[in-house]
Amino acid sequence: SSLIQELHESTEYGHAGIEEMVRRLSKVFAIPRMRTKVQEILGNCLASTI
Repeated sequence: SSLIQELHESTEYGHAGIEEMVRRLSKVFAIPRMRTKVQEILGNCLASTI
């Protein structure tokens, strides 16, 4: 999940939303429970909620 957080905060991903993060990650990684993990991490992101 730290990988998801690092990518979400990167300039390339630019605090992408849940759907965009899942779409991009699934092209490169096979992460069990990916959508759930992305939702948990993005739910705790202050920059994404502002």
